[in-house]
Amino acid sequence: TAYEITYGDWSSDVCSSDLDQAATLDPTASRQSSAADAWLQASSMSLEPEKSEEMARRAQSLFQKVLEGDPKNLDVKVKLAMTYMSSAAPMQGVAMLREVLETDPKHEQALLSMGILSLRSGQFAKAVDWFNRLTTAHPENEEGQLLLGKALAETGEKEKAREQYERARKTTKDPAVQQQLEQFIKELDQSKP
Repeated sequence: TAYEITYGDWSSDVCSSDLDQAATLDPTASRQSSAADAWLQASSMSLEPEKSEEMARRAQSLFQKVLEGDPKNLDVKVKLAMTYMSSAAPMQGVAMLREVLETDPKHEQALLSMGILSLRSGQFAKAVDWFNRLTTAHPENEEGQLLLGKALAETGEKEKAREQYERARKTTKDPAVQQQLEQFIKELDQSKP
């Protein structure tokens, strides 16, 4: 599992060779994609940059094999793009996400990824744009709804952020998300002059 890879001895035969061996013994796109997904998830969970980069490289290699067999698979292309974010070439990943969005301007994961990357890099106005596009095309995307509120708050649009959080709170069924939204609203209310 991604947890075992990240917090266990990820380089041992127990973890890494199980994934790699499964993908080698059964080189179907499904098996390779599953192994790549586990490596990508582990990479995003790792707190050690060296481990994260190595795991992302392993995911990258497997996603590339899947794309060789199915070059039009946009979902895999988005995941491959995200492997570049912890590498020395993050702009290559951004370019891949843009290619996906040129093919499918409403691709849910590509829009979400662009919004998250914009948030991480402090480009809050761009994040608002990406999350607006995402939530317009996919209003059921709770993560996008929540992150749109976060991006609005970061741009200083506190009232719009509050409205967005309220809107998201009314539509989510997840008690944990509702609780998080209530906390965000409380923080916004406390930050008012």
